[in-house]
Amino acid sequence: MKHTQWIVPAAALVLVGLLSGCETHAQHKKAMVEKWEQSTAEAKLETVDTLLEQGQLAQAEKIVLSCLQSDPDWALAHFAQGRIYLIRERYNSARAAFEKAVAADPQMHDAWSHLAAVCFLEGRNSQALDAYQKAIDLQPDNPEDIVGAAQVYMSDNDLDSAGRLLGQALAKQPYNHQLLLGMAQLHQQAGQTDQAARCYEQALLKTPQNTAILNALGYCYIATKEWARAAETFERLLKLSEDDAGRQMTLSTLAMCEFNAGRYDRALQCYDRLSVLCREDPEVWLNMAQAALAANRIDRAADNAQRALRLKPGWTQAWAVLGAAQYLKGEYTQALRSLAYLRNDDTLGGFGWFMSGRCYSRLGQTAKAQSAYQQAAGYGPNSPLVAHFLPSEAL
Repeated sequence: MKHTQWIVPAAALVLVGLLSGCETHAQHKKAMVEKWEQSTAEAKLETVDTLLEQGQLAQAEKIVLSCLQSDPDWALAHFAQGRIYLIRERYNSARAAFEKAVAADPQMHDAWSHLAAVCFLEGRNSQALDAYQKAIDLQPDNPEDIVGAAQVYMSDNDLDSAGRLLGQALAKQPYNHQLLLGMAQLHQQAGQTDQAARCYEQALLKTPQNTAILNALGYCYIATKEWARAAETFERLLKLSEDDAGRQMTLSTLAMCEFNAGRYDRALQCYDRLSVLCREDPEVWLNMAQAALAANRIDRAADNAQRALRLKPGWTQAWAVLGAAQYLKGEYTQALRSLAYLRNDDTLGGFGWFMSGRCYSRLGQTAKAQSAYQQAAGYGPNSPLVAHFLPSEAL
């Protein structure tokens, strides 16, 4: 009897042990499942970057929502959702998602940086600066955050704070092209175009094929009327242009720079190339005519001006170039007919009457010449075309 009593408690202990083992196994299995689900969710979330690069926003959003359903406090998932909203320009929703991300993980640098950027886009400059400071605290030497914060200061016209921030960063990273670009932007806003150009030049040493920097530098040279340097810069940019629209814009600017640098034959070459891209654009043919006239290629100037007039009849600027070319060719009667289109024009009227006086003088019609000169005098000496012809006694 005693033996039986001992067996029963022993059996109970074994049973308890078995049941305990089952519970431990179940917990272990549950933990394994949860770990597997988390790993699967993380793997899916990693594909979001690729989907966003491919423009597959709907598929990316589906994955993010699935991840948030499995873990509503998952910082990375909120961050990914914020990026999707940002791409869709739903700034209010993006800001809310990034705020949830930093609330879930205050150490997530990228979430703070994106929150700052979207606040800036919304015009919430104070909140943007706070978020950028959080990002900078986490990564003190990150140039994107420093430039971003500086841009917020510049937006508030606080150029001193922007300058201090960028200056301190450049003291540590003097050749960082992002910081140099930020400083260039600051100089431009302050009207210090020369100093902006120096920053762009330094940035190009690090990234010589950066088209955005080349473009900005070229326009700095234009602003300071350094036409030859501007032309050299846009020539470099032209070699990097990959599409017709980019080449067209760059060629047009390059041609203008070559013309203003006094390199008229090179300007003509640019317009020749430009005419292939936009053959029906009257502006191209007029500019080509002006370059030809300046290069003393008179016949070509007349032909190009006539082409511009066929595309845009009655265009006074084209009649002005054609009349000047005809005068230089000694075709005074034809020139008078062309110049007649200018006489009532507020801008070119003075030039039209002045050149008409020259034509009448060459034709020996002294009275008409004097009358034309009197008409021209009423427009004042401000016409650049008149100034071009006045110094030449040969005319």
